[in-house]
Amino acid sequence: MQRQDFWSKFFRFFGFGYDPYGIYFKYRGDEIIWLKPSKRVTKEKKFLSIGFGASYSSLKAIDEEWNEYWKSLGEIA
Repeated sequence: MQRQDFWSKFFRFFGFGYDPYGIYFKYRGDEIIWLKPSKRVTKEKKFLSIGFGASYSSLKAIDEEWNEYWKSLGEIA
């Protein structure tokens, strides 16, 4: 069952929203949280990928991680 609070409804309608950790949004099939400076482990790691559960310095780094993931799946099959 989906959450029914304001920010959850806002996210489903607009595709981005607010979280106590920062602003979250949809990005190429993944959900990303832009972390507030106070919530970052290191100041370089600005983005948290929900799909990988890891922090990244840029959206390009997340794209590269997904490309490696899909490439490795192709090698297995």
